Amino acid sequence: MTEFDPETEIEALVETYAAGFDDYDSEAIAACFAYPAVIWQMGKGHVFADAEEMIENTSALLKAYEEAGIVASAFDLVTLTVSGDAALATVTWEMEDGEGVVVMETACHYQFLRHGGDWRIATIVNVDEEDEGDED
Repeated sequence: MTEFDPETEIEALVETYAAGFDDYDSEAIAACFAYPAVIWQMGKGHVFADAEEMIENTSALLKAYEEAGIVASAFDLVTLTVSGDAALATVTWEMEDGEGVVVMETACHYQFLRHGGDWRIATIVNVDEEDEGDED
């Protein structure tokens, strides 16, 4: 019987997700998700029924990253709570240009599911800077 360590597996998934961005690989990014997946950003929820829809979305995002000169993504898994086949995490991100200058910082809340034996991203909630500390 093989024991698994959810924390290590989830951190490896986030590393794979970050590598997809660093490699400008929409298919690798899409493979990190369980479908349907939901991404909340700028107050709106977007549902992606399958990998094809996610690839379309991430391709547009990667074009914006390329225009901004982003070549590397560094993350910090700030919090992680695992309960059975579900987990919640907060991850902070720094995106750097070719000179190592941070050109973008963000934080996201993730819901992970053990899906088909592997951990996958089910939901992402992007933290909008103007919403931080907002209690409305």
